[in-house]
Amino acid sequence: MSIEEFKQYFETLAAAHQDVLHTPQEPHFCMWTIDEILTKQELNLSGVAIMLEYPSGFLSDSHSDNIFDNFIAAFFVLKQFEDGNHAQFLTRNSECFSIGRDIISKLLKDYADFDTRPIPWLNTNSPKWDQAGTIFGSWTGYRFTVEIGDPSMDVQYYDESKWDFSSGSSSS
Repeated sequence: MSIEEFKQYFETLAAAHQDVLHTPQEPHFCMWTIDEILTKQELNLSGVAIMLEYPSGFLSDSHSDNIFDNFIAAFFVLKQFEDGNHAQFLTRNSECFSIGRDIISKLLKDYADFDTRPIPWLNTNSPKWDQAGTIFGSWTGYRFTVEIGDPSMDVQYYDESKWDFSSGSSSS
């Protein structure tokens, strides 16, 4: 799964969810780096916002000849609230949690669909969430993470042709 496919998948979810309904004319989805998320002062989004982070990841090996690429997909579900309105803050948090849980359940359902499987691999025990607190002054919600990947991208990353140890080094 490429980063572009990763982004497109989540943007499709934001467009299809009845509480989000992202469109180019009414944007409710974006993809940012964590630095952009933490330093951005104004969002060009309204209502609910689905903010996808560029994936982080790790390599894993199942004691075979293959190394697997794994993405850690992270996304925020945020809504604005009126400053000082604690009841609205709590309501918005609950709404964001519900939408995020819907997205996670859709990921799990898509992974279980062997005919179409838009997500080639998903660690079904990996979904996690944290309260995002108040960010950007008046936005609140949750940050969700899940491990996804693509077993078809199992490759042995070491490429002998990229190394030349003939100058005296004996490592290979």
